[in-house]
Amino acid sequence: CHEGRNMKNMELMGKQDPYCQFELAGKKPKRTKTIKNGGTDCSFNDERVVLWIDKDTWTSDLRFSAYDEDIGADDLIGAR
Repeated sequence: CHEGRNMKNMELMGKQDPYCQFELAGKKPKRTKTIKNGGTDCSFNDERVVLWIDKDTWTSDLRFSAYDEDIGADDLIGAR
């Protein structure tokens, strides 16, 4: 089960539209699809993100970030 629980709300009105992004050093970031009106508790169960880890990146940190998709610039909800 892949879900966001009690995420910080980035919207003043309405529900946020969250997506997740994964970054591995030297690789193009990968992201999930946006969960429209997902709010602060949403499920990403239908999503699969494929990351290719090779001999140059297997010791690199994997950065996970959650964003609220907006017109213009997306808001960072949180990252690890």
